[in-house]
Amino acid sequence: MNIRTLADLKRIPVGTRLRLIHSLLGPIDKARVVEKVQTNAIAFRTEDNRVSWLHLPKAKNFEATTNGFRIWETWEEHGQERRQLGAEYIFEGEQTQ
Repeated sequence: MNIRTLADLKRIPVGTRLRLIHSLLGPIDKARVVEKVQTNAIAFRTEDNRVSWLHLPKAKNFEATTNGFRIWETWEEHGQERRQLGAEYIFEGEQTQ
């Protein structure tokens, strides 16, 4: 899967398998399968058959990596912009339908 921009991510095919490896709570290891893609969010099917939504950020808070992508959380504090890793996903295996 070749995701270089947020626009590419918005075209991710349903059935794409990813692994959530970092969340705001810290390191994590959870499988996800893309179930639905909207212009503002992506719905994932989780390992326990629930739906988890990733609300898409502004382009400045998106970062493509070699094998996935990162979503950054940003805020302003004392007149300076701060940021912290919000989520990191990596691609795994082939698509399923």
